[in-house]
Amino acid sequence: MWNNRFRESLGSKCILCVDRPENVFDLADATKVLVVGEQPVRISKALKDYNAIDCGIFYCTPAIFNALSAAIAGGDTALTGAVQRLIQSDEMRVFDIHGRISNFKELLESGFAYPG
Repeated sequence: MWNNRFRESLGSKCILCVDRPENVFDLADATKVLVVGEQPVRISKALKDYNAIDCGIFYCTPAIFNALSAAIAGGDTALTGAVQRLIQSDEMRVFDIHGRISNFKELLESGFAYPG
């Protein structure tokens, strides 16, 4: 089952849930992600070379707080700036939802939001 794969993938890394571009309603406004395997390489709304879309669903370890502080200190107040820092320090992985979650109710019913 797909959410068992998610639970197993948590480990000590942060997780960014992504979906395929063809599953996204508003691609022009979406935050794009370049992924190789399960490794994110870059994240930005302005990416031209991408193969995944940020779903806005995260599992974060305490590393997110250092990344946020560093991003803000560098003048980048967007969450994407902190996520890019986690990517660069090899503290972020992706989990592809394959279009299986389309609303918050489905997310809660899946057990995905609370993997405990």
